[in-house]
Amino acid sequence: MIGDVQGLLDLDELADGLLATLRRNFPSDFVSINDIGPDRDRVIAVISPPQPEELHRAFGEYAFQNPLMARHTETLDGRAYRFSDVITVDEYHRLDLYQHLYKPMGSRPGATRSSTPHCATRSRRGRRARGCPRASRPMPSPTTA
Repeated sequence: MIGDVQGLLDLDELADGLLATLRRNFPSDFVSINDIGPDRDRVIAVISPPQPEELHRAFGEYAFQNPLMARHTETLDGRAYRFSDVITVDEYHRLDLYQHLYKPMGSRPGATRSSTPHCATRSRRGRRARGCPRASRPMPSPTTA
C-alpha cells in the first residue's frame, strides 16, 4: 500500500490516492480519512464514494459526538475499536451524529471502526474488512468512526 502513495506529494493528491488504495485493499461500502479536533472549528473529512454536502455539514457539526474519538481523547488508547465496543445500540441511535449522518448513510451499528492509524469499515458482506485488526478490550476496565 505504501508503494501506491509514496510518490504523491500534493496533499489533495495524497488524500485521493489513499482513499483509492484503501478501497482496493479493504473492500467497504465507505472509506474515509478524517481529521478531527481538538479545534472544533476545523473538521476535515474525505470520503469515498462522495457523499451529499448536507452529510459533510452534519459530520462537521456532530463529529465530536463520535464515541470512539471521545474514548481516545479520554484514554489515549490508540487500538482499533468498534462503536459497539464503547456504546450500546440505543445510545448510538440517540446521538445526533447517528441521526444526521450515519443513519442517512445506511450505517449499521458495529460496522464503523476506527483506530490510530485509521482502519476501513466493515465490508459489504458484513464481515470484518481484510487486514483490520479485531478489536480487543483493555484489562480490566475502549470506540470507532
